[in-house]
Amino acid sequence: MKNVTITLDEEVAHWARVEAAREGKSLSRWIGDSLREEMEASVDQNSGVRTLLALKPGKLSIDGKLPHHSEYHRAVLPRHERDHLRTGSGRSGKARTRN
Repeated sequence: MKNVTITLDEEVAHWARVEAAREGKSLSRWIGDSLREEMEASVDQNSGVRTLLALKPGKLSIDGKLPHHSEYHRAVLPRHERDHLRTGSGRSGKARTRN
């Protein structure tokens, strides 16, 4: 373990103390754990990007074409296929004027 001294403004220090207490940790332990989590998330993200960039170019589908947007929406947004949802507001498309 390496001991370090940090300077925090009052608002940040208060928030950090509250968060540490909420987790039942000392301020020092909470800051150390938070920094470790950030470091590990950064390492994981960088690893994922490197893996993605290392992929060889390939076809997006068997015929090399992307699906039409309506096919995509049917697959990704199935809630639009539910019968109980209204298809529109029921208005005739005319704008409502206010007096």
